[in-house]
Amino acid sequence: MTEQQKVEARVARGVRLLDVYTPDWTSCIELRELRMESYSDCILGQVFGGFGAGAEPLGLKDDVDQQIRHGFDMRRTHKTEMEFDRELARLGVAWRAAVKRSRQKKSR
Repeated sequence: MTEQQKVEARVARGVRLLDVYTPDWTSCIELRELRMESYSDCILGQVFGGFGAGAEPLGLKDDVDQQIRHGFDMRRTHKTEMEFDRELARLGVAWRAAVKRSRQKKSR
């Protein structure tokens, strides 16, 4: 499994979680503004008004491992700045694709 496929699997878990708790979540996402490094412009930030405000109702507030497992965050330890930026870019690509797919499914 490639690194991008691993990230996509994490994002797919996040999509399923959002679909259960907030079925219309994709309507809140402005793809041009999506920045996974921002607590206000990331997926949870755009849907709930802030990363923490979204992590709490999803049951992820105090569980960083689950935030990462669902594609809402990523490990920052043991990475060079370049590795961190690459992983962050992968996460953004995966979320953008997931939002587009979800919107297409809902428009059918």
